[in-house]
Amino acid sequence: MYLDEYYTNKGSHVLACFVDFRRTFDSVNYWKLFSKLLYDGTNTLNVRLLAVWDSNHNQRWRSSVSAAFNLGNGTRRGGVLSPYLFTRYIRDMLSSIVNSDIWCSIGNKFINVLAYADDLVLIAPSWRTLQLLLNTLNVQSDMSDMQCNADQTACMVFPPSSRRCVVSDNFPPLTTADK
Repeated sequence: MYLDEYYTNKGSHVLACFVDFRRTFDSVNYWKLFSKLLYDGTNTLNVRLLAVWDSNHNQRWRSSVSAAFNLGNGTRRGGVLSPYLFTRYIRDMLSSIVNSDIWCSIGNKFINVLAYADDLVLIAPSWRTLQLLLNTLNVQSDMSDMQCNADQTACMVFPPSSRRCVVSDNFPPLTTADK
């Protein structure tokens, strides 16, 4: 059964919100990330290596290399570990959404969020429940020092299959913390 078949065949809308965060990889607070890794039981030596690796940077252009400089936040764009580290950084955010008791039943699975690295999609069976998921996301993103980019966040509505099942096609605007 496709994502929206169950709900749309029963006369319900399904809403999906494709969330964009502002300066995603640049927003990662190193010390929060390293604390989370240590809390997970990651070897201290590995965390120290990441701390040195992430805080000492050079800029390269053709054959020239700048002097080393320090950064206080961010993960390396295009780095092999960046998607893993970012996913670990937002795990608490994802857990709060997953545990919100708002979901769609799709193929005998309860789903309300799809995520990979900085790509996030919220799925809900109604406008009201999607707004509740966005509220949860807002609280958690504040705790993670991240901001939703409302200009780049988009929602998609899957209407019911039968037009006679539609109660209303008008939805109030959804809101994020960044208005």
